[in-house]
Amino acid sequence: MTLASIALAAVALHDAGRALDFPEQAPAQWVAMGREWGESPTASWRCAEPFQVTFGWRTAGPFKQKMEFAWWFSPGFVASRLGYLQRREYFSDEELANRWTEVVQEVDGRLIFLVQLAASPRNDWINGEEYGTANLEDLNNVRFVLLFDEEVITPQKQTLVWKQRSEKFSDYTGFPWYQFAPGVSAIIGEFESTLAPKNVSFGQHHLYLYRVEFRLDNRNPETESMSLRAISKNKERVADFNR
Repeated sequence: MTLASIALAAVALHDAGRALDFPEQAPAQWVAMGREWGESPTASWRCAEPFQVTFGWRTAGPFKQKMEFAWWFSPGFVASRLGYLQRREYFSDEELANRWTEVVQEVDGRLIFLVQLAASPRNDWINGEEYGTANLEDLNNVRFVLLFDEEVITPQKQTLVWKQRSEKFSDYTGFPWYQFAPGVSAIIGEFESTLAPKNVSFGQHHLYLYRVEFRLDNRNPETESMSLRAISKNKERVADFNR
């Protein structure tokens, strides 16, 4: 990334980070950043990185392996994603504006998070073997809350939108969570495969994806304190989003 793009990113992060509501037009700084990332066909993950929090790991000896994430479906993510796709697929500015409007209409003023929870067997990092079974209790029975300006807000809706089993721990990274967000047809790539239900009954690695929606009503849009919590019997996962 160039020094200019780093400076642009700093300004864009501040502006979009304070925008809880989607504006009528896509933030230009995020669209521009997405176009820059679009110079590489493998850099789409950069669009989500500023709005992703890792909040669950598996311990493997002295190492921690990432496995649980929370994503804020923010104006900045959508704008940069559209900019990225525009660079890769060469659609017009008018098409980008239409796609943005489609997402805004489907979001309908909600604050939305996608949350990946996971469970795996224990790992013997010396010989690379896994042992035991995954405990699903903290995946099946979980409740979300949002700490917003020190106020506790309960979701308008939380939905388990996807779950799968896998034989590979590596399947936890790069999961296309945005395919379960509002306006998915506007932000999915032309040549991207969509997920289809899998009737898989084997594999010791479990992934659950929740979609969590809040209504903030007339609460202060300028707050810098926003923390999503996933509460279950054995743990409390904390995802702090810097605004």
